Amino acid sequence: MTRRKRADTQGVDILKDRFSKLQIANRDADLNRTPYSAAAWAPKILSNGANGTINWVTTFGLPDLPKMVWLLILVRDEGSELNDCFFTMQAKNTTALNSIVAYANRSWNDQYHSTHAPVAVADNGTTYYAVAASGVNTMDVIVRVVAWMK
Repeated sequence: MTRRKRADTQGVDILKDRFSKLQIANRDADLNRTPYSAAAWAPKILSNGANGTINWVTTFGLPDLPKMVWLLILVRDEGSELNDCFFTMQAKNTTALNSIVAYANRSWNDQYHSTHAPVAVADNGTTYYAVAASGVNTMDVIVRVVAWMK
């Protein structure tokens, strides 16, 4: 059986275009290097019902306005053993469409849990977050940008 070489490179060109828009957080391509992190989110102490937005360019110093960010999120809560504790993120302020949920519930109190996932970014460069914690100033959240799509 002989294999024929594809004459058209359209599929390859499409992949090259898509991956050229993906930026790895460690600029020198060393995957062991720490991802982008902001002092404000390393860790950020949050209370039950807290919500707000993260601006990826101003807070994390991304050089481009992203359309999507791939995140590493670490969460822990003082009362996670008996409570439903989680941190959610989505592009818009809506409770129906969570892009990512980082759970800290039903585990030992103050034990970190990690989540890796992509999150869509709104047109203004922000992502909305909301918190379900066990009380006031009980949840620690660390957010790191691993990669982003322009």
